[in-house]
Amino acid sequence: MRASLIVASALFAVAVVPVLPASAPSSSVDNNLGLHLITTVSVLGDVNGTMPTPDGKHLLSFRGMGDVVGAVVIDGKLTEVLPGFIRDSLVVSSDGQRFAYKVMTDAHLFSIVLDGVVGKAYEAIAPAQPVFSPDGKQLSYIADVKPSPDKSEQCIVTNGVEGKSYASIWPWLKYSPDGKHLFYAASKTGKIFSPGISGISLGVVLDGVEGKEYPFNGGSMPQQQVTFSPDGKRLAFVVWKGKESRAVVDGVEGPSYDDIRSLVFSSDSKKVAFFATRGHQRMVVVNGMEGPSFDLPSPGVAEEPIIFSPDSNHFAYRALVGKKYRAVLDGTQGKEYTSIDLGTGFSPDGGHFAYSAQVGDAPPSFCVVVDKVEGKSYVSVSPPVFSPDGHRIAYWAQAERKTMVVVDGVEGEAFGRPAVGPVFSPDGRHVAYAAQRSQADPYQVIVVDGVESTPDSIVFDPRLALSFRDIFQFVDFNTLRFMAVRMPDREYVRVTVAIQSGDH
Repeated sequence: MRASLIVASALFAVAVVPVLPASAPSSSVDNNLGLHLITTVSVLGDVNGTMPTPDGKHLLSFRGMGDVVGAVVIDGKLTEVLPGFIRDSLVVSSDGQRFAYKVMTDAHLFSIVLDGVVGKAYEAIAPAQPVFSPDGKQLSYIADVKPSPDKSEQCIVTNGVEGKSYASIWPWLKYSPDGKHLFYAASKTGKIFSPGISGISLGVVLDGVEGKEYPFNGGSMPQQQVTFSPDGKRLAFVVWKGKESRAVVDGVEGPSYDDIRSLVFSSDSKKVAFFATRGHQRMVVVNGMEGPSFDLPSPGVAEEPIIFSPDSNHFAYRALVGKKYRAVLDGTQGKEYTSIDLGTGFSPDGGHFAYSAQVGDAPPSFCVVVDKVEGKSYVSVSPPVFSPDGHRIAYWAQAERKTMVVVDGVEGEAFGRPAVGPVFSPDGRHVAYAAQRSQADPYQVIVVDGVESTPDSIVFDPRLALSFRDIFQFVDFNTLRFMAVRMPDREYVRVTVAIQSGDH
């Protein structure tokens, strides 16, 4: 039985009003393989009038004249907005069912509009506000309040209810992954951004309950240094005391270091790890246990991740030894390479560990290392991806002027440039990717199991590629869905590729 690919219309559309029609289906037959390819593309919106939300989960378009916006289209639903609408403040819940934004009144006061209902007016609402919880049930923001005519403070407003006011609140909020807990830092003693600030403290506040206060030195508790465990029950953050930094895990302060970076919990929430620096040496600390020391990367080098396996039984990171890098797995050092890219590192079952590495310098050459075994060398390779069952592996490789996907060690057809993928289906049977036919040709083809489908000259918009983490993925065993731009019309489109067995 031969595989058959059918590219069908999307289940939903995001569009400017009115909704544009879908493309007429087109059919072709590959006589060599006997495959019938039927392509239908649904229009989502014009590129010039549509944009992704900052979290990359929704598409928006604005209706109105010039800077005056009268309505917003969110995931295809037309929503009228009130006068004074501040475009950059619009947020949409992760499920796309709720929306909120900031408005400024004629009296130069500010309100948050949640699901079309106007909230209380304040003299100021902090930038980058409001914020939805991950489950979309809570909406919070920082607002200026006046407990007395001559005194201005700040408070957290959640679902319209004001919390306790403080002299100032650090201007970001952190929700737990389950949306049940809210963390922020506040000062009772002074304004955080006052010139020549000194002598104030930041206190941690979790679910409205005040915790310990820590000295504020102008850089305490940056947002990336606060993390909840995946189950939402544990909290870790970094604080500074003079020139010392400490990790606070579940309210308990750890030992002091010169610097702490990359706080991360394991998938089962039982382990917490971070990079710790003393002098010119760096180490990884896991549940308070220090690992071996390595050299400190040069300033400006991108922050490196600590990766836990999905089953939480293993952890890995990249370490600098002199001028070379080693992949460290569970504290054991691997072979030295000029460079290493860990990517996702582990297979979904935690049974395999793989990464890309530079094996040659003149000229540079790269390979994929799987369970310490080096694969074939290429001009360049991408970090590998595993199938969900962990039995298969795929990556992009470049050999001279041709670029191809290598699946289970077998090289695919040559293309000019990679676009998106590869991705595996949930059962690991299918692998899909998008590629550019040549360097000069901007259009891309979709390839599933080595079979090409060309849905009306597709191009992946860089904004989507950066923000939409799920723009190219299998939604079930036999269905691939993706979002892209159709050229030359410059339209956002959503395409569904259904994979069927049998001759049709």
